[in-house]
Amino acid sequence: MGPSVLNRRVMLTGALAALSASAAWGQDAYPSRPVKIIVPTGAGAALDTVARGLAAQLETLLGVPFVVENKPGANSTIGSEFVARSSPDGYTLLYTGQAITVNPSLYKLSYDAQQSFVPIATVATAPITLVVPRDSRFATVRDLIREAKSNQTNALTYGSAGLGSPPYLAAELFRQKAEVEFVHVPYKGAAQALTDLLGGRLDLMFPSLSLAQGFIATDKLRVLGIASEQRSSLAPDIPTIAEMGLPGFATSSWSGIVAPAGTPDAVVLRLENAIHQILEKEDVKEFFQKQGLDRGFRGRQAFVALIGEELQNWSRMLGKPKGE
Repeated sequence: MGPSVLNRRVMLTGALAALSASAAWGQDAYPSRPVKIIVPTGAGAALDTVARGLAAQLETLLGVPFVVENKPGANSTIGSEFVARSSPDGYTLLYTGQAITVNPSLYKLSYDAQQSFVPIATVATAPITLVVPRDSRFATVRDLIREAKSNQTNALTYGSAGLGSPPYLAAELFRQKAEVEFVHVPYKGAAQALTDLLGGRLDLMFPSLSLAQGFIATDKLRVLGIASEQRSSLAPDIPTIAEMGLPGFATSSWSGIVAPAGTPDAVVLRLENAIHQILEKEDVKEFFQKQGLDRGFRGRQAFVALIGEELQNWSRMLGKPKGE
């Protein structure tokens, strides 16, 4: 073997080793520049508030700016589509709520909730309550179910922020589980629906605990139960709806962070571990409590399972979007 051939082999081996080291360094060094977190709702909305709190914590922990950018519209589909089409390098992420699993049953989408994203971790859950006006004839969940079953001609009314909103989903899940009929009255927002409930113009509602808690505390609303699988740490005295007469019923509104499909596993794991570490902090717990939220960490695999389960549940409940 001549010296020139040997030298070429040595140079090639060195180049490959350098390339391999460079690739490994690139993964280990993530993040090395600012990261965008896309929020598919407007500034000031609940999803936005949590995303900004998380971004500040990630910035402190990982040492680069995490910048929240709002891309609202079309029930979160505009921001979601933007991230689905983004480069899968870990520098564009989506902070999403349940809309990611609900929208496939409501709209024709250009992306796929399972195939277009890599789930990283869930972050928070918003407990949902079942409330009635303070002078309601319903004192318990069983009372409500009993009348709903016996009075088919004048179905009970409930309000929500519209098709696909958490109060709507909770009410429809309750209706199907209890095998009763309700009349849905949609509003532009949950606050407007709650105003009509307070005025006695609706029979019941499933608002978030954060929205209803002040009215519950001042006896302006009567709470019949909380929709979570377990009692919330935010209001441990409120029993679950399952405890109070509808076994097996459970739902809550969650939010979490996903990346475009194809994002390297090392990047996903780095973010997953960082979020887990952040959610263990006492000041983060206090931040969530002020927002009326429970910390709700699920790692990548559990998040994948949650999305798959909810896609099936909402498809079964809501059907397919028109035209399919």
